[in-house]
Amino acid sequence: MRGSSLARQQRLVRLLDQGGGLSVVHAAGELGCTERTLYRDLVVLQEVGVPVYQEREGKRLRWRLVDGPKRRLSVTLSFAETLALTAGRDLLAGLAGTFFHEAAISALEKVD
Repeated sequence: MRGSSLARQQRLVRLLDQGGGLSVVHAAGELGCTERTLYRDLVVLQEVGVPVYQEREGKRLRWRLVDGPKRRLSVTLSFAETLALTAGRDLLAGLAGTFFHEAAISALEKVD
């Protein structure tokens, strides 16, 4: 299914964000997909600007997220935009515990 690609890619970013690097074999097992699918997902993430790179550790390749200021963006929001974020968080309250609700809360905390 097409929608499952996005969900898998979001889970892949969360795995990468745990640090320490990630092998394709391990990630494919965690996400329940083939290694080929995982490589395609990594290319998609790179194309959309996720700062992911490949690193060699001996004979093994590991994928990592770039460390540093990638997580801090300077964004100025208008009152209406802040209100829209707040309303979005409230609308997503029914999805508490999911990626979407947690992301809305996180976004609001960043602009507080």
